[in-house]
Amino acid sequence: MDTAFFKINGKEGFVYSNIFQKEKIQNASLELAPVTIQEFVNPKIDIRVTVVGDEVLLLVLQAKGMV
Repeated sequence: MDTAFFKINGKEGFVYSNIFQKEKIQNASLELAPVTIQEFVNPKIDIRVTVVGDEVLLLVLQAKGMV
């Protein structure tokens, strides 16, 4: 499991991610649950975005170090 941190209108929060097998997702009742589903990315890539004023800074990290 992995997490992402966000801040909107002064409120902080986390988003958690989990890995599921395709069959488990296909058989789940998700009509009442807000979800985002994406293909598993391997090796893991972290994308970190920092906004300072009008400037957007981006850093991409892989298991072996910065890309």
